[in-house]
Amino acid sequence: MGRHPGHRPSRRLSHPAHPKSSQRCLAFEALEDRRLLASTHIQVDAAGATGSEAMRLLIDGSPVSTWVRVGGNPSNEFYETFTYNHPTAVTIDQVRIEFINDANRPDTGDRNLFVDSVTIGNLRYDTRAANVYSTGTWLPGIGITPGYNKQSRALHTNGYFQYGGYASTIDVLAAGRTGEERIALQIDGVTVATYNVTGGDYSQGTSYQQFSYQASTPIAENQVRVAFVNDGTTTDGQDKNVRIDGVVLDGRKLESERLGVLTTGVPHPELGSIPRLLQTEKLFTNGYFQYGDNGAEMFIRAAGSLGDETMRLFINGETAATYRFVRGNTEAGWFRTFRYRHNVGVPLNQVSIALINDNDPAYDRNLRVDNVWLNGNTTETESAFVYSTGTFIEGIGVEPGYWRTEYLHANGEFRFAQPGNPGTLALQTSLVDVDENAGTVSIPVVRTGGSDGTVGVEYTTVDASATADEDYVASTGILVFAPGETQKSIVVPILDDGDDELNETFNLATSVVYGGSVLGQPRTATITIVDDDGAPPPGSGNGLLGAYYNGIYHQSLVFERTDPMVDFNWAFDSPGPGVNADFFSVRWTGQVEARYTETYTFRTSTDDGVNLWVNGQVLVYQYHDQGLTSYTGSISLEAGQKYDIMMEFYDATAHATAYLEWSSPSTPWEFIPTSQLYSDPPTVTVPGYFTGETVVTGLSTPTAMDFDSTGRMFVAEQAGRVRVVQNGQLLTTPFLDIRNQVNFIQDRGMIGVAVHPNFPATPYVYVSYVWDPPETANFTGNAGRDGAGNRLSRISRFTADSATGYNTAVPGSEVVLVGGGGTWSTISHPELDSTFDTNIPATGGTDGSAKDVLIIDTRTHAIGNLVFGPEGALYVANGDGASYGLVDPRAVRVQNVDSLSGKILRVDPITGNAWPGNPFHNGDPTANRSKVINYGLRNPFRFAIQPGTGTVVVGDVGWNAHEEINQGWQQNFGWPYYEGVQGSNAQTGGYNTLSTAAAFYANNNAVPPIWSRSHSAGGVAIVVGDFYTGTVYPEQYQDALFFSDFGDNQLKYAQFDSSGTFESVNAANLSVGPVVEMSMGRDGHLYYVDITGKVGRLIFNEFASTVAASTAPQSGDINGDGAVTGADFLAWQRNAAGANQTAATDALATWDDSYGTSALSDANIAWVAQSVQSMAATPVAATLADESLEFAPPAREWAFAASSEKPLNDILSVADSHSDQADAAFESFGAEDAETDEESDFHGLTRLI
Repeated sequence: MGRHPGHRPSRRLSHPAHPKSSQRCLAFEALEDRRLLASTHIQVDAAGATGSEAMRLLIDGSPVSTWVRVGGNPSNEFYETFTYNHPTAVTIDQVRIEFINDANRPDTGDRNLFVDSVTIGNLRYDTRAANVYSTGTWLPGIGITPGYNKQSRALHTNGYFQYGGYASTIDVLAAGRTGEERIALQIDGVTVATYNVTGGDYSQGTSYQQFSYQASTPIAENQVRVAFVNDGTTTDGQDKNVRIDGVVLDGRKLESERLGVLTTGVPHPELGSIPRLLQTEKLFTNGYFQYGDNGAEMFIRAAGSLGDETMRLFINGETAATYRFVRGNTEAGWFRTFRYRHNVGVPLNQVSIALINDNDPAYDRNLRVDNVWLNGNTTETESAFVYSTGTFIEGIGVEPGYWRTEYLHANGEFRFAQPGNPGTLALQTSLVDVDENAGTVSIPVVRTGGSDGTVGVEYTTVDASATADEDYVASTGILVFAPGETQKSIVVPILDDGDDELNETFNLATSVVYGGSVLGQPRTATITIVDDDGAPPPGSGNGLLGAYYNGIYHQSLVFERTDPMVDFNWAFDSPGPGVNADFFSVRWTGQVEARYTETYTFRTSTDDGVNLWVNGQVLVYQYHDQGLTSYTGSISLEAGQKYDIMMEFYDATAHATAYLEWSSPSTPWEFIPTSQLYSDPPTVTVPGYFTGETVVTGLSTPTAMDFDSTGRMFVAEQAGRVRVVQNGQLLTTPFLDIRNQVNFIQDRGMIGVAVHPNFPATPYVYVSYVWDPPETANFTGNAGRDGAGNRLSRISRFTADSATGYNTAVPGSEVVLVGGGGTWSTISHPELDSTFDTNIPATGGTDGSAKDVLIIDTRTHAIGNLVFGPEGALYVANGDGASYGLVDPRAVRVQNVDSLSGKILRVDPITGNAWPGNPFHNGDPTANRSKVINYGLRNPFRFAIQPGTGTVVVGDVGWNAHEEINQGWQQNFGWPYYEGVQGSNAQTGGYNTLSTAAAFYANNNAVPPIWSRSHSAGGVAIVVGDFYTGTVYPEQYQDALFFSDFGDNQLKYAQFDSSGTFESVNAANLSVGPVVEMSMGRDGHLYYVDITGKVGRLIFNEFASTVAASTAPQSGDINGDGAVTGADFLAWQRNAAGANQTAATDALATWDDSYGTSALSDANIAWVAQSVQSMAATPVAATLADESLEFAPPAREWAFAASSEKPLNDILSVADSHSDQADAAFESFGAEDAETDEESDFHGLTRLI
C-alpha cells in the first residue's frame, strides 16, 4: 500500500533489481509473464475521515480484498492508494467498493469513507460519475437513498459504490471563429461522431454550441478526445479556429483548460505541434484535446555562475529531479532549459527549485532561474508570489521573503505560487520634532495589513533649511523588518552646532520597498530640529479670525474666515464674495504669541481707518478716513505667552489696504507670521455645516466620475472599467471593460473619465489610463499584465451604443487621441521597474520629446484627470513619469515643452490634435508642444477650470516639502527645481544640485503656487476637486474651489475675487475620507469619489435662527466626523441659538439629555468657553460703534487645554470656578451697571458651561 497526494492515482516508477537478485528473478520470469497475461490490476484511491475506516473490494458481488485503517485526508484531497491483482479479466461494471465499519463514538469519531476513483489497467473511473450507484451517500434535503448520479465521493454509512451501471453520455461544448469549423469526438482515438460548428461566442467564450453523443458502454474521461479537423481559411480569407469549452461526461464537466489536459492544436515556434499541457480552450491548427489526467510537463530555464551548480526540483516537498553542472551565463542571461515530465498533474504551488551545493566558501556558486514553464504557462521567478529562502539583498543579507529576483546566492529555494501578505510599509507620521541636543531622532515606520516574510524599505535624508553633516548626519539605508515585525524606526544622528539660530528642518524620503511589500502614505517626513541655543521655536498658530462686514462700523456681517496674516492690498476690489468694494470693515481677533521676552513695536499701515489692541492696551486708535498711513505702538511681551489682539479696519472709497507688522530687538520688521497668530474657527455666513451623503456603493477602487446632461453618472474603476449610475442605481453591465489593456498596479490604472458635453448627440466617453500593450499577454512578472515594468499612458474615446440606451460602449470603438505614438517597442525596458532605478534609460529619450508618447517610467505620476473646457476643448493632466521617492534626473523633461511629461494639455476631443490658440502652438497641430498650455508639474493628479476666466487651477502633489495649488495659463510651475511655497519659489533639496540646476536658477520663468501647504503642517497628497457653480449651497461658496488632502481627508475651499484672483483658503469642517476626485453634479451638489468603493455628495445643512430648548438636533454628529464631541456642540450652539443666550443656555441641557457630554475634552471646553465670549461681545460691540471707548477683550485664562476627557459635572465645576474672570471680562467691556440683562445672561451661560 502506497501513499500519494492529490486526487489523482499515483503511477509508481520502476527500479532496476539489485544485481545479487538478478538470477533468482530470471528463474521465475516465464511463470510471472504467464500470470500477468491473464490478471487484471485494480487500484482504489480512498481516504478515511478518522483513519480507522475499513473497506472491501467486491468483484461480481464476491469479496476479494479488505483494507482496514484507511488513512489520508479527505478535506485536503489526500488519498491513499490500494491495489489488487485479480487472476482473470475484469471490467468496471463488475467492481463494487463497500464501507463496512461505520460508527460514531467518542473514541473513534464519525467514520466516513471517501473513494476518489477506481483504476482498471490504465483506465480511471471517477466515483462522482453519473453512472456510479451508491447506497450509503447522504445528500442535503434528501438523506441517504440508493441511486445513481450522487456526484459524491463519500459513503456516510455502511453501503457501497457500484461502478459502470449504464452507458455514458458525452456533450461537447464548442464555438467556431468563422462558423465553418468542424470537430470530431473520439473514443480511444477512434472517431465516433463529427460536428459542424456554426455558432457560439469564440471571442469572449460566453456561449457555446452543444453536441451530444450516447455511448453504448461506460466511458472513462481519459478515453475522450475532441479534435479540430478542418483547419484552413474560408473563401473570404478568414482563419479558422475553434474554441472547446470542455466536455460533459455523464453529467460532470471536464474543462479543456484544466490541469492535465493534453493538446496538439497550439503550435510551438520551436517544438511544433507536439502534445503539451497548455491549459487553454483554443485550437489554432488541426489537433485535439485529450482529457483525463495526462501528467504534468515542466521546463526550467536556469544558469549557474560557475557552471558546477546543482539544482534540485521539488514537487510537493519531495525530490522530483536533480540537475548537476548547471551551465549558462548568469551575467549575460544565457540560460539552459531543463525538461521534466511528472506522471500526474502538478499545480504551480507544489513546485520548488533549489540550489543545493553552495557549501564551499572557496567558490561563490549562484543559481539564476529565469522562469518555469508548467502546463503551458510561464511563470517568471521575479513574480510577486514567488518566495525565496536563498537570495542575498544588499543591506539585508540572506533572509526569506518575496524578493522578486531570479537569483539564489546561497543554498535555498524558490517556492512558486506561495501567496503571502508582506504588508504595507509607511512612515507613522509626516511630522517629527527633535531637540538639537537630543543626539538622535527616531522616525517610526509601521507595517500594516500583513507581516509575512522579510521586507525592507530604502530611505534617504534631504536638506531643507538644515544642512547635512552640519545640523544632522546625512543618512541613507534600508530599514529591515523580519517576519512578524510590524514597527521599527529609522534613526538619524543630530548635531548640536552651538549656534543661536532658528529651528531648522530636513526631510526624510522612503522609496524602494523589498520583499513584496507596498509603500504606503505618508512616504516623506519633515524633521524639525528645535534649536537649544537661544532662539525659541516658532509657534503653531493658524492666523487671525477675520469678520468681514458691509458698512464701516461693522454693521452687517457677510462672512468670517481665517486670515493667515494681515497683509492685504485690495486696491479697488472687494475683499470677498458679498462684501462691497467700498464702505466695508473688518475686525481681526485672536491671540499673538511673542518669541522673545522683549518690547515689541506693532505697526499698522492702512487706507483708511484702523484701531489696534494688544493685551487690552490700545496701541493704535486712528479710525478715520485717510490715505495709506502707518502708525506704531509698543508693548512688553513675554516669550511663549499668548496675548489677546484685535485690529479693526474700514475702507471708505478708492484704495483699500491693511497691513500689520511687528519688530523687536531680536526680530526685524516683518508681517506678523501665521505661526504667531491664533484664533477660533470661523463661523460661516449662512449658519450651517456640511455632511457627506453616500449615493453609490458596490464599486471596485473607483477613481473618477463625470455626468451627462441628464445626471447619468459615469464612474471609472482603477482596474479598467467604467460603470454607469442611472436613476440612482448602479447598473450591472459596465459601460466599458478594458481591464485586459489597463495596467493596474499601485497608482497606475484608469485614472480619468469625461463625458462629451453634447452627449448623447455626440456619443463619446473619454478615459485616461496606463496601457498594457498586447505583448504583455505573452509575459508574466514586470513585463506581464498589470506588471510593474515601464509602460505608456493613453487618452482614448469610446462611442456609446444607442442600442443600449447609451449605457454601453460599442465594441471596438476605441480611438486613441493622445499617446497613440507609443508601442511596445517604444518603452524602455518594459520588463524592468525603474521606479527606483534611475540608471535605466528613459523612455522617449533623455528629453522626453518622443512624439505623441505619454511616458510612465514609474509606478506613479502617470496620466491624470480629464476636463472639458467651456470652449469645448478637452484638457488633460499628465505627470512627470519619474520616481516618486528618489532624485530622478528624468524628471527634468517636464521643463521641455516638446515633452508631454509634467504638463497640462488642451486638445481637440474629436481628433486629439492641439486646440487652436494654445500658447506654444508651432503651426503643427500634431506636435507635442502645440498641445501644451502649462508645464513644470510633478503629479498634477487633479485640476479644475475656473468659471468665468477659464483658467486652469492645478493641484500638484509634492515630494518632500509642499502640496501646491497652481493657477495660470502659459505658465512654468517650476518642478523639479522648485517645490512650493505660496508667493515665492523654494528650491527643491536634492534636485537643486543636479548638473542642470544652476543654469535653470540663473534664467527661468517659473511662477510660485498661489497656495501651498507644507508637509510639516500635515500636507501629504493634495486632491483638487471642482469649483462650486450650483445654487444649492449658500452664496458664500459660489465659485469656490473645493479640495482635500489624501493625508488628513479634511475638506477645504479656496475663494477667489471677482477677477479670479486667489484670496484665501478656509476649512469646511468635514472629514470626507479618502477622496480622489470631486465634481459638480447636475443637481447642484458637489459629488466626490471615495476610493474605498463609493460615491457621495456634499450636503449643506442650514441651521434655524433659534432652537427651542426642548428640541434636540437630528444627529449629535454635526460635523460628520463619526463622533459626538464638543466641536459638534459648539457648532450647534453657536449657529442654532445665535445670540439668544437663553436658548443657548437651554441648548446644552437639551444636548446633554440627548447625547451626553462625556466625550467633551478640555480642549473642547475651551471652544465652548470662547463661544460664550463671542456671545457676550456681540451686544457690547454694537454699543461702541460710534463711541471712542477703550476696552479689552475678555480674559482667556479659562480657555484652557488638557488631554483628559471630562464629564459634564467637571465642565460645570471648571466653568463656575472661573466665573470671576468672566465677570471681570464683562466689566472690561464697560458694562458697569450691575446685573444688566446682558450680564445676567452671560453669567448664567458661563456657569452652565
